[in-house]
Amino acid sequence: MVLTLCEYHNLDFIHFCMVSNRSDKEINMYPFFSVFIGCVAFLMPKVIVGQAGCTDTQAINYDINAVENDGSCMYEVTSYQPQLLTNLEDGLNEASGIAIDGSDLWIHNDGGNKNELYRVDSLSGEIEATIEFPNTSNIDWEDLAQSDTHFFIGDFGNNAGNRTNLRIYKIDRTTLPSSVAPNETISFTYEDQTDFSENNNNHNFDCEAFIYYQDSLHLFTKNWADNRTKHYVLPAQAGTYVAKKRSTFGSDGLITGADIAPDGTVVLIGYTAIGTGFMWLLFDYQDTNFFSGNKRRIELGSPVSNGQIEGVAFLKNGYGYIVSENISILPPRFLAFESDQWTNPLTAVQHIQQPPYSVQLSPNPTPDALRLSFGSAVSGDISIKILNVLGQEMKQFNQTLFNANQIVLDNIQSLENGMYYLYARQGKYQFTLPFQKKK
Repeated sequence: MVLTLCEYHNLDFIHFCMVSNRSDKEINMYPFFSVFIGCVAFLMPKVIVGQAGCTDTQAINYDINAVENDGSCMYEVTSYQPQLLTNLEDGLNEASGIAIDGSDLWIHNDGGNKNELYRVDSLSGEIEATIEFPNTSNIDWEDLAQSDTHFFIGDFGNNAGNRTNLRIYKIDRTTLPSSVAPNETISFTYEDQTDFSENNNNHNFDCEAFIYYQDSLHLFTKNWADNRTKHYVLPAQAGTYVAKKRSTFGSDGLITGADIAPDGTVVLIGYTAIGTGFMWLLFDYQDTNFFSGNKRRIELGSPVSNGQIEGVAFLKNGYGYIVSENISILPPRFLAFESDQWTNPLTAVQHIQQPPYSVQLSPNPTPDALRLSFGSAVSGDISIKILNVLGQEMKQFNQTLFNANQIVLDNIQSLENGMYYLYARQGKYQFTLPFQKKK
């Protein structure tokens, strides 16, 4: 007996048949209802699940077949120098928080200074107006966030890790033209902090960055102990709360400021142990899981050029400002940055495609050399980079090919044992292949 099961695919109307050459005796071993159910299952519509992967065309592991971003995108190391707009006046030597309200630039100083907010001329860096907040103190004001109706001043700097009076001041923005502004207080503790002993600059409960988003306040810690950042959430209403931890991210540096653009791009800024500035751009994430999408790090350079980077604010999508406090004889600074080239698909590299030919690396693992083989003859210029798992460039090769079927890369014996990526660009084509260096 020959049993034929047929499937009519409801999307592309492919007629697909499975044929069994079982004997009558074998077929009789299966109950009739199982065959019936099998036929029904084959006739039911199929659900096509989109492939998850890296969807950013600028990433070294961009997957042209991916339709759902799984947060796996990796990028080459990118360096960028913000534009110096002006030096800030001496009264802003410890500029820490910044916000933009229409055409007004607002800045406050770090802890130990006056409990005041300053409207600053963005061209000269001079203070134009001073707003005092009664019944408050600047224990350690660190960042300035905003909603459509309010400013929020984060008095949550905690260098020693022993503060039990962390708080955020909430200010009605319509009161700011007056010289004295009323405020409300949001007090909080961290849900996972149990040790409040003094441990100066050697703990994970300092904070200098937060944003307002979807009716909540989102805090990003400055982890002295492990150079990571934790994301906590608080209500944006006055009261006393326990900040709920959402996630942890390997920021590889101290986070000192944050903001969110109208299109949802989050920027985190900070500096490393030697003072080198950086920013993380977080975009294409799910809901408020800011670390679930693309995470691109931009190196901002030396403190000699930028000062000690402290605060950040978007003016509009893809464009914003940074304030830094003074270092030694270097004045505090007001800088500008552009980010569209890294986050906006309309300004990103377009028409990147996977090659029409197959590519293969061998041997893999390799002790000293790699052979990159093509499924068909290739002509033209090709650029090849060897990147480590952090996206840092370890080697680079540039060649012009003429009907080539392979390239031998014999200059990798100096690499340490471990995992690497070969990233290649040939015309409009790009591809990434993982390999292991193993002596």
